[in-house]
Amino acid sequence: MIVHTDKGNSLVTLPIMQYDYKITVFIRANNFKTTERNPTKTFQFQVRKVVTDSKTLIPQEIKWQYVNMNPHSTN
Repeated sequence: MIVHTDKGNSLVTLPIMQYDYKITVFIRANNFKTTERNPTKTFQFQVRKVVTDSKTLIPQEIKWQYVNMNPHSTN
């Protein structure tokens, strides 16, 4: 597997089995939980409310930049 790094302009090569193992370890170490429902709409509603309610932190003319107009999940 070849992927871009998070920072910098470089690539990393990693065997897929090693990548899968690292992902599994990360998920278990951070106590992730699965859910049957998709929380995207709830989170998007909360973000919109915070952005809309912000009177001094975010100028009115750029509030649109902080809200995803059509959120969806790839599930």
